[in-house]
Amino acid sequence: MNARISRPLRLVLRDLLKAGGTLAGYTFYLRYRFTPVQLTKALHPCAEKGLVELDGYNVRLTEAGLDWVRRINLQPDDEAKPWRQVPEDFVAPRLATWKPYVPSIGHLDPEFLPEDLRDPHG
Repeated sequence: MNARISRPLRLVLRDLLKAGGTLAGYTFYLRYRFTPVQLTKALHPCAEKGLVELDGYNVRLTEAGLDWVRRINLQPDDEAKPWRQVPEDFVAPRLATWKPYVPSIGHLDPEFLPEDLRDPHG
């Protein structure tokens, strides 16, 4: 698939992913007023690659389609945030799961603390 994903396809893929892979085609009409022709046209490139299946009234992501959708960024270009692109080096967990996280109260803004815990000198 090319890097540019159309808005209708982006909406359909996002909804399919949230639903676990299968939705009725009528759902897209109710949510976005996509006609069957618009839906088929949007999904045609994915269907050719074997990423989605159109079986009668339902649209279903294949296993390859689920893997692909999970890897791509479904945010529209104008909504994409720089924090969405996380380098692979930072994806792995770095903290030991057995070690509880305890924040330092000294790093909190004093306005968030109750009056009796605030530093009277600072």
